[in-house]
Amino acid sequence: MRKFTIVFLAFLLAAISSPGISGESLQTKLVPAEAKWLIHIDVEKFAQTELKQILEKNSENDIGREIMGIEKKIGIDFFSDISAVTLIGMNHNNDEPVVAISGSLDKTHLLGLLEEEESLNEINYGSFLIYNWDDDGYGVFANDNLLIFSENRSGLETVLDTLSGKGKNFSGSPLKRQLGTLSKDTFLIAAAENISELLDEDDDDFGALILQKTESAFFSANEKNGKVKVQLNLQTDSPETAINMESMVTGLKAFLSMNDKIDPNWDIVKSLKVSTKGTTVVLESQSSVEEFLNLLRENK
Repeated sequence: MRKFTIVFLAFLLAAISSPGISGESLQTKLVPAEAKWLIHIDVEKFAQTELKQILEKNSENDIGREIMGIEKKIGIDFFSDISAVTLIGMNHNNDEPVVAISGSLDKTHLLGLLEEEESLNEINYGSFLIYNWDDDGYGVFANDNLLIFSENRSGLETVLDTLSGKGKNFSGSPLKRQLGTLSKDTFLIAAAENISELLDEDDDDFGALILQKTESAFFSANEKNGKVKVQLNLQTDSPETAINMESMVTGLKAFLSMNDKIDPNWDIVKSLKVSTKGTTVVLESQSSVEEFLNLLRENK
């Protein structure tokens, strides 16, 4: 069962990195106030996009076969039965994220798979029953339509405490406030706090210098009229830093336009806009679905 969990996580991460999914509003009550990062995918909205259709047509590869195998094993159709996926990171280290899946879940079938594991244990935790297998696999049916699992027991319990009201959720976080600015077509949300914690003390390259001055980041993506639109908000430590960062991005855009490795005619380069609002740097861009997929393929 451990292998199944890891493969399923890999599937979710692959889906995320392929940009996108999103269909259900992020459940604020699920995300702890102390969460360091989160990724939310609205599967229902993504299932309606042209991007999903193209990805589906080109799924005859190793990942596509893995997904089909997983769907068969756990008895689901990902895009029909799953409405949303949320990954929550409790720190910036290598601890496994907590994964929450909502949708039409076949609880009886999934529990039957778990019961095949000789290592299965049951742990009572408040009003929840945690299933444990292979030492480091933990899963909970918070209700019939919400499955939460992780290889990080402490993180899982923190999420359960938040869900039950014992712990504070992130409703007061600046990241939460940004959710109100999102387009209704948004299919992917990614956010991170305390980004400087990602850095090693010896990091001194260009990217590290930017991150040292960045306190939080918020990314969103949506598709409309055949265009994938992305936005990245970076909260910096001062208005001066924000202005300097805007200048750096403008210079980088000019460099990419001249670089042989980047087609200067790509919409994602031409349409890149950067602006500052106080201490916040806002980057926006868009491209056709085909160009966006080409960019992803070339940067794998």
